[in-house]
Amino acid sequence: MSVAEETLQTKAREISKPKSAPILNRILDFLSSVRFGVVLLCILVLFSLVGMLIIQQNVNGFDAYYASLTPAEKLVYGFLGIFDIYHGWYFNLLLLVLSLNIVLASIDRFPSAWSFISRPKLDASRKWLSGQKQNALVEMRGENENAIAERISRTFKEQGFSSTISEKKGKLFVYGESGGNRNGGGGDGGNDGGDNNSRNNDFFEEAETYSSNKLRIAMWCLLAIVMMTFGGLIGAYIVISTNGVMEWKPFDLPRQVWISTNLILASSITYTIAQKALNSGKQRKAKHWLLATTVFGAMFIASQVLSWLELVREGFYIQSNPYAGFFYILTAVHALHIVGGIIALGYLVLRTWQETSSEDELTKRRQVSNTVGWYWHFMDGIWIVLFLLLGFWK
Repeated sequence: MSVAEETLQTKAREISKPKSAPILNRILDFLSSVRFGVVLLCILVLFSLVGMLIIQQNVNGFDAYYASLTPAEKLVYGFLGIFDIYHGWYFNLLLLVLSLNIVLASIDRFPSAWSFISRPKLDASRKWLSGQKQNALVEMRGENENAIAERISRTFKEQGFSSTISEKKGKLFVYGESGGNRNGGGGDGGNDGGDNNSRNNDFFEEAETYSSNKLRIAMWCLLAIVMMTFGGLIGAYIVISTNGVMEWKPFDLPRQVWISTNLILASSITYTIAQKALNSGKQRKAKHWLLATTVFGAMFIASQVLSWLELVREGFYIQSNPYAGFFYILTAVHALHIVGGIIALGYLVLRTWQETSSEDELTKRRQVSNTVGWYWHFMDGIWIVLFLLLGFWK
């Protein structure tokens, strides 16, 4: 091998070797990631629960609680700052980093979101257009491309659309927009494969990715809010049940609560089966199991209502004692969230009712099912925690 050939091969290896991103960029990407923000939020929730379980020094009854602790507990809790956790340096540091995460994530994602909202993209691939719910393929013969584009543009204008003709890679595109609705038509310039397989980021593919990410982010935020809601209620339950300040009179759980537990576990199983069927393309099977999940959810709500009626019949009211009050509040708040899940399941059932051969629609259905699945399984897990808490932490 000559020196020239060896030099060329070395240069080629250097060019083909991927360059790692600068360390600063990697740090910024990590700090601006949504997952990192969710983890921070979960850690803050856990610290907040600790602050509710351990009486803080600015709360009435702290002196008696502090006197009941062993010397080792006093030393460890004092060293960790648990007696005043909300003013601790680590709690404030987490709040600061979370604020930084929100700012960086907003800066990182706002331009693409704003571009999607404010600046229309004047071209789209034939694959994307044919995957839309409303599309039509019209063949026009005996005219050149410019004449066809002008005819389409005139038709748009006659229907009240503003119209723009653009050219990209030898293809003509006609873009029409009326109010907030964006509609496009295109004149094909010949070879369509290069446009479909090009590596540039097509706007509409970016829009779909952005929409999918937006759905996941919204669900993560919702789950974080749900976690904080139930975390606060569960923390208050544990504190009041253990401090002996208020009269605490637990009762045996009605049999309907046990039935509700079996129903919600069954709903998780049926939803998992439905999701696997949808991912494997078995649309009819997925529809049936989604419908079964919705029925199980409705039966769960009915069972909860029957459990409340049973307790009322036995003379247990929300104001009877703190345990009864917490039972009604925790199960009612959970039932309200389950109703929201049933509404989401109903939407998914209606969307999957008719079978489709569109890959874009199937992808959207899978994305929605994944997001709804996170919520449904999360609420199932919350119920198991409530069942163990109300049934065995008395």
